Amino acid sequence: DLDVMAQIAGRLPLGEALRRLLAELNPHGQVTGLAASWSGPLDAPTKYQAKALFNGLSLAAKPAAQPDAVGRPGLRNATLQFSASEAGGQARLDIADGALEFPGVFDEPVVDFASLGAQLAWTVTPRGAGAPPQVSVTVKDARFANADAQGELNASWSTGPGEGFGHGGRLPGQFELNGRIAKGDAVQVPRYLPLHLAGTRGYLSRAIRGGTVRDASFRVKGDLFDFPYNAARSAKEGEFRIAGRVEGVTFDYVPSEPAVNDKPAWTSPWPAFTQVAGELVIDRSVLEIRDARAQLGSVNLVQVNGGFRNLLDKPVLALDGVARGPLNDMLRFVNATPVGQWTGGALARASATGNAELKLGLALPLRELPSSTVKGSLALAGNDLRLSPD
Repeated sequence: DLDVMAQIAGRLPLGEALRRLLAELNPHGQVTGLAASWSGPLDAPTKYQAKALFNGLSLAAKPAAQPDAVGRPGLRNATLQFSASEAGGQARLDIADGALEFPGVFDEPVVDFASLGAQLAWTVTPRGAGAPPQVSVTVKDARFANADAQGELNASWSTGPGEGFGHGGRLPGQFELNGRIAKGDAVQVPRYLPLHLAGTRGYLSRAIRGGTVRDASFRVKGDLFDFPYNAARSAKEGEFRIAGRVEGVTFDYVPSEPAVNDKPAWTSPWPAFTQVAGELVIDRSVLEIRDARAQLGSVNLVQVNGGFRNLLDKPVLALDGVARGPLNDMLRFVNATPVGQWTGGALARASATGNAELKLGLALPLRELPSSTVKGSLALAGNDLRLSPD
C-alpha cells in the first residue's frame, strides 16, 4: 500500500530532497513485484535498478515555481508497469476512468479519461563536470478517449542545450507533440487550448454552440519557454497548430458578451450561422475558416472563407462567401442586423419574391463593431422587388 509505504519512508533517513518529493507526490495505490537495488545513498545513488507494477496509482501535480510556466503533471487511477536504471527506463501506462492533471497548461488542468494507454521511455545521459544530465522522454502510440474526444498521439520532451530556466535553457526544455482526433465535441475545442491563447479560447467558447469535429490533427513543437509561440516568425521558432473538419456547428461569429465587473452584458444583433460544415484551423493566434457551408434561416451559404489574422491584437473577423436563397429572407437579414442601420433603413419596408445570389464580404472589428464594413453584389433573376408598399 503506497499510503503506508510513504508514511514509513517519512520516518527513514532518506534525505531531505527525497522526503520532500514523496510528500509533494502524495502517492496512493498498490504496488506489486517491487524489486530494487542500488549503490550509494538512497536519495542520490550512483547506480540503481528498479521495477514494479502499480495499480490504482495517483500522484499529485505541482504548479511551476515560475509564473506562467508549466508545472509537474499528476495522475489519478493509473496502472503503471516500469523498469528503470540510472541510464533510463521504460514503462506502460494505462488509465481507466481516471485523469491526468496539467498545471499551467489548461484553464481546467484536470483532464478526465474513460481510457488512455501509452508506452513511455526515457534516457538519462551524464554530461560530466558536475553538470546535470541530459534527459529525454518519449510517449509512443498513446490512444485516449473521454466524453469530449477520441484520438491518438505521440510526443517527446528533452532538456534544452543551455543552462538554467529560460529560452534555450536546460528547462523548461524542448517539446514535440503530434496527434489526431477521430471525433470530438466541437463545443469542447476551447477547453483544450492552452492558457496563453486566452483570446482565441474566449472567443471560441462564446462562438461555438453544438456540432462535431472530425479528422482533426494537432501539432506542437519548440522551446516550451516560448509556448504557444505567438511571436514565432517561422516554424523553426515554434509551432502550435490544430486543423480539422467541423460539422453541424452553430457559429455565433459575433457572439454576445457576458457581464464582467462593471461592464454590462451585451446581446449580439448578428444572427448565428447554423449547420456549419468546413475546415477550422487554429495556428497560434490565427483562426481560419476554409471552404465552409452554412445556413442562415432558409438562405444557403457556400464558399465561406476567412477568419482572424490575429486574435490577440485588435481582432477583426473577415468573412467572404456566397449566399443563395429567397431574396425576401436576405432583406430580413439586412434589416435585422446593423447593416440596416448602415443603409439608413433604406430597405426597411422593402419586399421581394424569388431567389437571388449574393456575394458577401464582412469585416467586423470585434472591439470596434461600429467600424465594421460590408460589401456585396446581388444577382437577380426575374425577381419582383418593391422598395415600399406604397
